[in-house]
Amino acid sequence: MVTTCFERDVMEQFVAGTLQADLADNVMRHLDECESCESVVEALESRSVAADSLIAELKHARSQLEDVSPEESDRVIQRIKAGLSTGGGPLDDTHDGLPSIQVPHRLRDYELLESLGDGGMGMVYRARHTRLDRIVALKLIRPDRLRSRVAKDRFDREMKAAGLLEHPNVVRALDAGDVADQHFLAMEYVNGETLTDLVNREGPLPVSQCCQIIAQAASGLQHIYESGLVHRDIKPSNLMWCPPPEDSDSAGQVKILDLGLALLSTDASDSGLTSQDQVMGTYDYIAPEQARRSHDVDIRADIYSLGCTFYFLLTGQPPFPGASIAQKLVAHQLETPASVTEFRSDIPEEVVTIIDRMMDKSADDRFAAPTDVLAALREVDSSCAELPLTFGYRGNPRARRHDIVRKWLLSGMGILFVAMMVFAGRQIIVSSPQGDVIVEWAEGVSPDDVRIEIAGDDGIHIADSNNGWKITVDEGTYSAKLLGDTDELVLQPNRVLVTRKNTERLSVTIRTRPPEPNIQPVLPHERKVTEWVFSVGGRISCWGGRQRFFTSIDEVAADPLRLHTIDLANASWSSSDLDVLAKLPNLDQLILNQPNSKGDDSQESDNDSLTPENDSLTPEVVSRIRQIGSLRVLRLQNVQIDDQCLSAISQIENLRVLALSGIDGLSQEQLDGTRKAMSNCHVLCDIDETLTDTAADTLIAELPGVSLDRRVARWVLSLGGEVNIDHVTTQDIVDASRLPESEFKLTTIDLLGCRLKNEELLRLDGLMDLRKLILGSLWGPTDLTEHAPEVLVKCEIPQLQNVLFNHVPLTDDSVNAVSELSNVFELRIKGTNITDACFPALARLPALERLYLEQTHITGAGFTHLADHDIEALYLVEAPLTEDGFLSMPSWPNLTTLRVDGTPLTDKAIHAISRYPLLEDLGLNLLPNTTSQAWDVFQHLSELKQVRFRVNPQSVDDTLFARLAHCSKLERLDLELCNVTAGGLLALDRLPLKYLDLRGCRLITLSGLTELQKQMPDCHILSSIHGYERFTISPDADTSDEVQNRP
Repeated sequence: MVTTCFERDVMEQFVAGTLQADLADNVMRHLDECESCESVVEALESRSVAADSLIAELKHARSQLEDVSPEESDRVIQRIKAGLSTGGGPLDDTHDGLPSIQVPHRLRDYELLESLGDGGMGMVYRARHTRLDRIVALKLIRPDRLRSRVAKDRFDREMKAAGLLEHPNVVRALDAGDVADQHFLAMEYVNGETLTDLVNREGPLPVSQCCQIIAQAASGLQHIYESGLVHRDIKPSNLMWCPPPEDSDSAGQVKILDLGLALLSTDASDSGLTSQDQVMGTYDYIAPEQARRSHDVDIRADIYSLGCTFYFLLTGQPPFPGASIAQKLVAHQLETPASVTEFRSDIPEEVVTIIDRMMDKSADDRFAAPTDVLAALREVDSSCAELPLTFGYRGNPRARRHDIVRKWLLSGMGILFVAMMVFAGRQIIVSSPQGDVIVEWAEGVSPDDVRIEIAGDDGIHIADSNNGWKITVDEGTYSAKLLGDTDELVLQPNRVLVTRKNTERLSVTIRTRPPEPNIQPVLPHERKVTEWVFSVGGRISCWGGRQRFFTSIDEVAADPLRLHTIDLANASWSSSDLDVLAKLPNLDQLILNQPNSKGDDSQESDNDSLTPENDSLTPEVVSRIRQIGSLRVLRLQNVQIDDQCLSAISQIENLRVLALSGIDGLSQEQLDGTRKAMSNCHVLCDIDETLTDTAADTLIAELPGVSLDRRVARWVLSLGGEVNIDHVTTQDIVDASRLPESEFKLTTIDLLGCRLKNEELLRLDGLMDLRKLILGSLWGPTDLTEHAPEVLVKCEIPQLQNVLFNHVPLTDDSVNAVSELSNVFELRIKGTNITDACFPALARLPALERLYLEQTHITGAGFTHLADHDIEALYLVEAPLTEDGFLSMPSWPNLTTLRVDGTPLTDKAIHAISRYPLLEDLGLNLLPNTTSQAWDVFQHLSELKQVRFRVNPQSVDDTLFARLAHCSKLERLDLELCNVTAGGLLALDRLPLKYLDLRGCRLITLSGLTELQKQMPDCHILSSIHGYERFTISPDADTSDEVQNRP
């Protein structure tokens, strides 16, 4: 009597009929006595029939595949058969003929309300947690899936792992358990539809929406991947699309379903191959390696499936839409699907490239991680830029009561805090070598309740026990905890805001320092090398500050030397001389050129020197260069290089930039081969124009060790822009040579007239002190599009306060993105098609105080949206502003500047300006419908310092001056083209006028002007009278600049 059960492989051989006769007899006798083994055999027999059927179909499918050799298709079939025979292959995702689930009306605390669907793993119900009154999606797991102890243990592990996931694009697991051996999983209930249903209803989706959907799915997959999990069943039916509310401007949201359950589908090896809908849904999207052995796949299998899903969204069908399972399996292994461009013509080439790479047959040639997919999509579609490339939990930006806000990863910052505080006004700065923690109070907020504690190596704690919150920065992360009801916490990258009633009260900002290369201590040897470089006619630069070159030891005698660059371009040297460079621990860049001869008294062997007679780079020279372990940049000019030297150069381990110019005989084929061999190095060359005057400098500037502000400054200046640096200079810098050697912070970037694309604005991410940004062109079109603000708001620029868009083709939707620049108080928009519909978005700028709108379609109908703002300056130039629109402007109590140009205002509208008694600067133009009574308004504007009238030959005459005489602080008056006389202007002789513009005033005579200047000796007068270009109190003063560039 056989009492011990046989191993599974013996049972499989028994079913397959390959077991030896005597052993098969023993198995037969055992089955008569063991019900458990009998059940296993029955399941294996069922599986064998299904497998045989599929294998037969595979062989049939081979004949239908084009351009596939029999040998190749046989190998594929054998691989799939191996997966079938050992379990874990594609057959496991089926459920027909499985034991049915006895569905209870109530399961523990859950009341089952209605069925949502049925799948291979079980049945899903909408259910209500009776104690919490919370709606969930409850999945009842089929009993056969968890028949063994191993499967149950695995279920418990997977549920624990899934329960730790917290990401906006992953459906949350809320609860798991079992009642009377009925296992269940409670999940977040999502009100939406699967991508399958969405495409079936809508057809192929717009390209931008597809990119956004795949980007969100990649974001969720990256979180899964970073948690050590693989989904294994990514497909449209496992991706839920949740549209935004009708009154919301936000995009819809994607949710990944069935995480953790997909893994369990590989354990139920006793299930049969049926349920065509379920099976086909999986085989349409399965990675080649997953069809062979699903247990061994990694995240790249999910990327393949996501690529197939991308294909489905764009075309409305899967990559291989044939009816046969076998055809699908083999096609995923061997065939290339029809290009998405065969279905529609609006798909950018970059999107096609992304899909092709995601669906590459070889896992090694796909994107390595979902974050790489997202990075590629960000380059193609700016709407994907709002998704981060690092995936700390982002969730709801406002922390609710009792919520624990998840930690944010701080790249490159393992902070070791030192007890060093700097008090600066409303700021406290805690510094460490790796970065600063800045605690800043809003104006008028008392810091008395806030406690700041430095806990040695453990970090820093900022807490307010009275209002119930605590922020901790520790070990490269920060976390925030909210326990009270008074304040709220708002999360931003590297920043937490404490608000009360939507008003900011306190902020905690973490500012990392730029990564520095591993600079070793200064060695005496570096000074000796420096002396040698100077002796042979070379140059050096040192680490720290601007890369200034030195040519004499006298220039650096007093400085410690940490050599950054050695330039031997015009020096005399031999390969043996380079041995001294190998011991330099800090050398970053080496420049070699065709040198001058060393002379007869120091000749080396012909093969050991570069001279005008022997200008070939030798392997001996390269071998010595390779010994410089810190070298990252190598520039070679006017030398000859053969294949042997190129091969040797490609082995320089840490090289990041190779710049080649004037290389005789170098072919494009050689250059391409070098680039392929040096995949981690930028190879620039003048023969294919990749080496330009600025290309190498730009790449070098972006190597680690150069601060972000310096990198961005060099980039801006290379485009022809200007920058300004706080605390260093008040003048705009237009040349990189003017950048200071010491570290600096950019405060202003002027890119007006510079050619750049939207995605290049991402370079500004992380500029912590930038306050002013100017974008666009001077007159005509720009390469920036209406989506530029959407890119800009993805950058972390916390101090940005002043933004100008000049002829950037913004739309009302673009202004929605601008409204996310929460610290902007001055906004200038010129030359766009925005309308009054943009005002609700402008109203979402909480700090807005100064608004400049020029050459727009604004009529003024939307001004009421800004009633709650404290507007201090308003410019309305060349816009179809109506009088009703002008009259609807709120009575802003602190308005000090008002300019209206191009609107024919009447007396009524001019009188309405009296609502702004604090006005200091008033400009009015084109007033054909006003009378002298309009000027009574000046009796109510005693604070005026500047008044400007232009192009008003009939509307402005001497009657104006009696009213202006009430403006006792008036310093400037512009009266271009007005019908005024010098005699009338004498009524203003008691005002403190310093500037008077009378150009184009035809009634002004030379004698009258002479008399006026005598009565106003301190006033600078401009006039266009022939022979009298200007009057000044100082006849010898040169004010030509003032005339040409009017203030």
